Amino acid sequence: LRLRIMLLRVPRQVCLERVLRRTACVRCRAVGAGATLCTCGGEMLRRPDDNLASWEARMALFEPLEVIVRSRLRGRADYFEVDGNRSPDAVAAEVASALARAAGVGDGAVVDTTS
Repeated sequence: LRLRIMLLRVPRQVCLERVLRRTACVRCRAVGAGATLCTCGGEMLRRPDDNLASWEARMALFEPLEVIVRSRLRGRADYFEVDGNRSPDAVAAEVASALARAAGVGDGAVVDTTS
């Protein structure tokens, strides 16, 4: 199994909004967006570090490194960028298509690997 490197591109504001409404099930660890009860019956709670201050600290570390890493990886056959600013189903389809294309399966027609 070869390692694949994938960056999900999401606008900063959208990323923040998603983090601030993210919840996780205490029983099965499923992740949701604002739900209070999981399909397994477990309680959905917010993580204590999913707040504005923690998110800004994460971005302060991530953003400068992301620019460097992207510039070094761009053009490699095992590197993909996926538009994460869409529905979960659309993102999942593009991820699956990118991985299939990298493995030489199918034509990868769904892939939108933009720079």
